Amino acid sequence: MAPGFVGALLSTGSSRASQYVLGSQAANLHEQHTRLVLEHGQTAVLQDIETLLQQLSPQVPKALKAILQATRAPSFSEATAAADAAACSSLRSALFAALPGWLHSLPEDQQQLAADLAAAFLPELDTSWQQQATDLAPLLYACLSGLEESKPHCLALLELLPPCLAAVCAAPSPADDLMPDAPAGAGSDIGEAAEAAGAGGAGASTAGFYKDQAANRLLNCGWERRPEQVGQLLQLAKALPLTQEQLEKAVKKGIMACRTASLQQLPPILYQVLLLSGRGARQLALTGLRRLFNYLETQPQHQAAQPGSVPASSCGGTLPGATLLQVEATLLMHISTLLKYDAALGSEWHKWFKTHGVSGDHFMLQVLLTMLRHHKLEQPLQQLLKKAVQQACEDEAAAGSGVSSSRWMAALPAVGSGPSLQELQQGLLKAVRCSSYASELVCPGLLQLASNLLTTPCSCPLHVVMAARGGKAGSLPPQASPGARAVRLGLLLLQEIFEVHAEARTEVLKVAQGQLACGNLDAALPHVLLLSSICREQPALLSSYVPQLKECLGSIAGLSADAALVLLLALWPLCRVRSDLQDHVIMLLRKMMYRQDVGGRLVAIRGFLCLILQHLADAPQSVAALSGSISEASCSQASLSQVSSLSGGRGINLLQELAAVLRRALTQQAPVREAVYKGLLQVLKADLGSHELLSELLLPHLRNFVPDSSSRDQPPLLLHQCVGLLHGEAVLHEPLPVLLRCVHQLASMLPGEAGSGWAGPSDQHSSSALKACFATLRSTLSEASLEVFGLGQAADLNPLLPDGLLGQLHASNLLGALQVVMEDVVAEIQHLKQEQPDAATRDPDRVAQLGEEMLKLFELHSSVASLAMEGSKAPGKKGSKKGSAAAAAAAAAGGTAPDAGGEPQATVGHKRSRPAASFTPVMRQQPHLSAACLAALCTAINEDGLLQLPQGYDEAKPAHHQQLARSDDFRCFVLRSCCSLLEGAAGGAAAAALLHPHQQGAGSSNSSSSSGGAGPAADEVLVLGPALFQVFKLIMDTTVHGGRSASSSSSAASSAEGHDTLEQLSASALQQLLKLADATQQLAALFDLLPLEDGSLPPQQQQQQQQGDAADDGQRPAPVDAGAAVVAAVMPRLPQLTTCIDKLMLNSCFKEAQTCVECLVLLGRQLHSPSPAAAGAPRQQQQQLPAHAALSRWAAESALQQDEPEVKSVSLAKALLDVYIRFCGADDLVPLRTAALEIQALVGDCETDTQATQQQPRSLAMLLPDKTAQPCAAAVLSYIDEGLGQVERLAAVHLKAGLVQDCDSAEAARDRRRLAAALCGRLQGLLGALAVLVNTIMAMPAIVDQQTRVLIHTYKLLLLLAKAHQLPKAAASRALPAEFEGLASMVNRDLTHRVYHFMIDDQEAQQQQGAKVKLARVKREAKQVPALVFAIECWEKQLAATGKAAGKNLLKDAKRASIRDFKIKQREDGEPAAAAAAAAAAAAAAGSGGRGGRGAARGRGSRGAGSGSGGGQAGQSSGAAAGSDAAAEDEVMGEADEAADAEVDQD
Repeated sequence: MAPGFVGALLSTGSSRASQYVLGSQAANLHEQHTRLVLEHGQTAVLQDIETLLQQLSPQVPKALKAILQATRAPSFSEATAAADAAACSSLRSALFAALPGWLHSLPEDQQQLAADLAAAFLPELDTSWQQQATDLAPLLYACLSGLEESKPHCLALLELLPPCLAAVCAAPSPADDLMPDAPAGAGSDIGEAAEAAGAGGAGASTAGFYKDQAANRLLNCGWERRPEQVGQLLQLAKALPLTQEQLEKAVKKGIMACRTASLQQLPPILYQVLLLSGRGARQLALTGLRRLFNYLETQPQHQAAQPGSVPASSCGGTLPGATLLQVEATLLMHISTLLKYDAALGSEWHKWFKTHGVSGDHFMLQVLLTMLRHHKLEQPLQQLLKKAVQQACEDEAAAGSGVSSSRWMAALPAVGSGPSLQELQQGLLKAVRCSSYASELVCPGLLQLASNLLTTPCSCPLHVVMAARGGKAGSLPPQASPGARAVRLGLLLLQEIFEVHAEARTEVLKVAQGQLACGNLDAALPHVLLLSSICREQPALLSSYVPQLKECLGSIAGLSADAALVLLLALWPLCRVRSDLQDHVIMLLRKMMYRQDVGGRLVAIRGFLCLILQHLADAPQSVAALSGSISEASCSQASLSQVSSLSGGRGINLLQELAAVLRRALTQQAPVREAVYKGLLQVLKADLGSHELLSELLLPHLRNFVPDSSSRDQPPLLLHQCVGLLHGEAVLHEPLPVLLRCVHQLASMLPGEAGSGWAGPSDQHSSSALKACFATLRSTLSEASLEVFGLGQAADLNPLLPDGLLGQLHASNLLGALQVVMEDVVAEIQHLKQEQPDAATRDPDRVAQLGEEMLKLFELHSSVASLAMEGSKAPGKKGSKKGSAAAAAAAAAGGTAPDAGGEPQATVGHKRSRPAASFTPVMRQQPHLSAACLAALCTAINEDGLLQLPQGYDEAKPAHHQQLARSDDFRCFVLRSCCSLLEGAAGGAAAAALLHPHQQGAGSSNSSSSSGGAGPAADEVLVLGPALFQVFKLIMDTTVHGGRSASSSSSAASSAEGHDTLEQLSASALQQLLKLADATQQLAALFDLLPLEDGSLPPQQQQQQQQGDAADDGQRPAPVDAGAAVVAAVMPRLPQLTTCIDKLMLNSCFKEAQTCVECLVLLGRQLHSPSPAAAGAPRQQQQQLPAHAALSRWAAESALQQDEPEVKSVSLAKALLDVYIRFCGADDLVPLRTAALEIQALVGDCETDTQATQQQPRSLAMLLPDKTAQPCAAAVLSYIDEGLGQVERLAAVHLKAGLVQDCDSAEAARDRRRLAAALCGRLQGLLGALAVLVNTIMAMPAIVDQQTRVLIHTYKLLLLLAKAHQLPKAAASRALPAEFEGLASMVNRDLTHRVYHFMIDDQEAQQQQGAKVKLARVKREAKQVPALVFAIECWEKQLAATGKAAGKNLLKDAKRASIRDFKIKQREDGEPAAAAAAAAAAAAAAGSGGRGGRGAARGRGSRGAGSGSGGGQAGQSSGAAAGSDAAAEDEVMGEADEAADAEVDQD
């Protein structure tokens, strides 16, 4: 181009200066530009631009823009206007036609110049300029052709395509003109356009043709070959008008192209995919994103070289690489941004998660957690996620139980099972680990979920404690509750968040601190475990948050003693190396020591003792760390924080420094003193060198309650010093049994004793004096009588009066002291047996003396216990004249009692309405005997004596040892003590396991039998269990008819506790033992210690010996499964327990047998592995023969067949029937229907009135028609309702969206149909048993109400299944599953009409009873009966709609209802109005077919079975009978349909 033309054109400011020229100046300037261009000529302009392009001049875009603006609609004189317009149009057409060629001619490195050229033409494509289609069509086809190439000029053409297409479609003339300048290859398309225009005769068809051409070429241009341009192609697709099919194809191609693109190219591509999906393919985009990232994570090049510190079991395998994590974080950020501006995106994705459920895919979990940040989606999505976790926990807990009611779910397809808890846990943990670049998006939702899981109620906290102590690799036992599994998952999530996300650590500590001030250990336990786990595994990270830890420690003041101590132990690993935290703890404890409330002092003294024990445990490790970082503490605290005196590990100096604190604690309340004594015992076990110091501390205090031997006029124990009156209320000041037990332990560890390795100081005066004092107490108590202690009579021990309560406290202290002395005697006997195992070498006089001493102590104990129980029982009976008179006399007398100082003090004479809250009857208190002592006493009962006398020593007369072992009173005392000890150990097992972290159970050699960190509770199980089981067998082998009632003193105690017989007491002790063994995972270890019936070695013990021999030879033993170990240990010994139950039932000990059956149920829930007999069977047979099938077989063949003596215990019958059904080996529906048919045969069939006779064979002979048959129907109904709940939960999760879903693949659709078929088959079996019970005469109102509730549940579930099977209009197949058709036919044929008759008969029975019907039942049925009718009508309406959609009549087997709804009228006095006999007879006559058998058994009238009307019943029916005319039926049911739809939608 000539420099003069370019300079003249650009110097006039054609492009930018013209924007600031107004009015006539602008017109003149435009006219000058146009004249300049026209004078230069079209050919010259094109040649000059081509010359500049060859020179790659940057002035080309400016010149083109000026030329195009100058040639717009020239405004010259009328004489030249037409010629000028034609010249301008010709020039513009030439420029548009030459543009593709110019772009093609540019080098590949001139992308910016190509973009500038395209930008110069963009303003000219505006439809407001009315550009001719003949000018734009060649450019359009050039752009479409450029889609197939990947050169740089194509990017510029892509920018021109949308406005060019819009301009072509909006051109004034149709695009069917000849276009000679069209690019090669576009002729066919142009011809097609012309033909379309000619056929259509309108521009609309041509515009549609161009749009389709643009969309098709765009979607078929090979996106995968040009991943760097996919983002721009998606932008182009977003600007083009696309159909729904084209839109979905574009979204799919964009996501598929990401597989070949580099990771750096993914964020912009996926962002454009999300934007494009907003036009109607949001759910499709989410599904594609899920598949894309699942594919990318499987590629080795995108995986991390080192997965990090998280093991594969906790985070779900190998982690993605850092680049892929950054891509995921960027995409999550885009999603979060789009959710703010596109509300439909959140709602559509919410529907997707509701339909498909929450999976274990970590990326989808991250998307879900990102959506939680938006307040409109937070609540529903949080509930959805929490519900998914709860469902997974319940499924795993049900699978762990192994009962038959849940075994059928194991055969369901994958779509029916949902994500398991293990998969969900791995997905959540992996989401935490993979969100390091998106913590602000993911962490808030995770923190909220984890905090909610921590507050889940947990029935057995010990399971959580045992799993938490195992770290991240710790696992819960199979019998763990769903709450324990949820709490465990919450702990793992918070630990992972604290480790990975530094910015969320403060929030994690806030979550941990949230429930610490609740005061209850059960509520604070998960939060304490969280702190403990973080402190144990991440001490370096936690050390940076000292202020937050001090706030957590400040919560000690509001916690209970156990919770505060557990919190202190949790943070001790960090306190060990941080002196400032130690000083803070000591300051808090000293402040609490001077508080007035007992709780604060108790926390303080236990805290100090805990510090002593911890320093003694790790003094060598803590000295080096503490010696150089002593804080600036006060004078009273500095010496305590400097613990360099513990370098030897003896701790004497530390105890001396705390002597003043301990002496002060000995003057405070009884709980504080008790804590001191128990703590000193632990200190003594940790450091034998503190023996003398503790003796010096306790000896003066003991002298206040145990007088010298020289005091002849004083009792052996000064009981009045232990209690007193405070403001007229009896108060315990000294827990004397705990003090004596501490003294006994100190005395037994004196140096010089056999087996003592202690080498202490030479001065042992205090220790010797302490031992002498305890020996004196033992000798005086063994010779003392009841009168010495001044307890008086039973009337003087009335706990409703202050004086009587003082007497009860005296008795409690005395009983505890006697038990401590008895344990000392037993310890001496055990020591004698160890030193002289041969009875011939023992001193017979010493043996007789020990037996006599033990017998005297127990007789005194029995006398005191009998007196205390009679005193607490007599005034407690309501209406007891004798007790009331004695209490009134004592109150009128206003007796006196010594206070704590020994001075008499007047008591308040008023009588309480009930005993004080702190009062506990003596027989319900915890025993002061150790588990080892009780095991020795149980062994004495089994071996007929504590010690065997030498041969020839007065064999004619039983020795005192034998008299004691054969006494029923002594056996009751031992068994009751075992019950109390085991029950207390189970209640405090979790706290004990945390407070004694280094104490492990003495499990067997199997790894599955180890205590697993269960603490002291596991030791008590294994120590006491074998001997207690032998006592149980001994009592059961010698049982008599009706059981042996406990005599004398024990009878009162046993009856007060519900233990009427010795057999019941032994069965309760065994039940408590098995419960504790189950909680501590010690069942296998316990049963391994029990002998077999014949005394031979069990096969599993032989296998253990072989494994031990192999281990000695260097071979590695095979791992033992926990469930298999329990089966192998329990199964050989299970017949012993069933034999005992048979003996009890034969001797009419039904209550005792029920307790033993409950033990069987507890064991059966753990026997879910294949039995050893089925180990060699095929796999299918092993699945049908679990170990607990032996229980069902025993119940069916033995227990349930007993007819003499008659079993009249309803509870026992229900328990045995539950064992028979729940633990069956194969299909539980068979025994369920068998039980229902047996109950119907005994009670009566409503239709035929047939009942069991002596000639008819019976499958369950134990059931009695008038005693146990109807109550057992409640157990069958409960089992049916449980099965309905399982089916409902699976259907609600996987079938609520319909049986056919558009997004399902072929495999998913097949699995969904299989699931629906399985659910229908299961439901049909359950309803078969329910139909039998509905057709059975039930006269008990409670069972009728329960049956009504089960029926309502049934029809609601049927409605859900009918909706799921309703096929959509676009479904390819119109066939319904045969299982659903069979279910509908069975319900219509066998159930529904019987339900209507059941309701009619129930109303007739109430009419006949009249005023005897309770008002509460009338009000209850006024809601239940209409609800049942409504549920039936909703089911039938939906069933008709489902059948209509499939082209089938699903109501062909239905029978017309005889009555539609009910209305119960009442008189003003609240009683139901009795119906007239004539009205009842008329209603009965209206029915077709009388059924009077039911009325004979239950007082009901006859009922109709046909289509007769029930509206004649006065005050009963408010609806008309359903006729045969469909129009009339629709008119009657019209109003109910709308209400039905509303309730169904609400459900």
